Amino acid sequence: DGTVPEIFAKEYAQAPPDLKNIRHPIIGYVGTVSFRMDIELIRALSERMREFSFVFVGDVHSEQTDISQLSGMPNIFFLGGKPYEELPRYAAFFDVSFLPYKHLPFTPPPTKVFDYLATGKPIVSTVLPELAFLKGFIYEAKNTDEFENIIKKALGEDTPELVQIRKDKARDNS
Repeated sequence: DGTVPEIFAKEYAQAPPDLKNIRHPIIGYVGTVSFRMDIELIRALSERMREFSFVFVGDVHSEQTDISQLSGMPNIFFLGGKPYEELPRYAAFFDVSFLPYKHLPFTPPPTKVFDYLATGKPIVSTVLPELAFLKGFIYEAKNTDEFENIIKKALGEDTPELVQIRKDKARDNS
């Protein structure tokens, strides 16, 4: 699996209306919110990083995932499912893309990682053996402390050179 890098690398002048008034920095996720998501991690990050907004663009599979402990958190936003062709416009306004997945015996490789790479934005992910081949292109975290520190580090290290390296890697996986 790969991406169509030209779609996700596009620059947009304006954020989508439902994202426009959300405060930056935005830590964003595009995809289905399902059993794979580490809800406790998301809640802990939201509580620790109150100046950050955590945005989820995608359908919530409520029969698989209970997100009730996240409701009412002032810096967590569930924007719902969007047509695929609109996803790049959302991802373009993330400051960091993230994959807050649980450590499961087997987690299918998240194909959205190539879409994230195509935006050029930094990516912070749970350590997943399935993503080992992307070492050096994504940041990995083992726990809440590492996620918090690495998200902040990723924001500070987001240089034009790193943006280009990520976009090039996405093109290699189109």
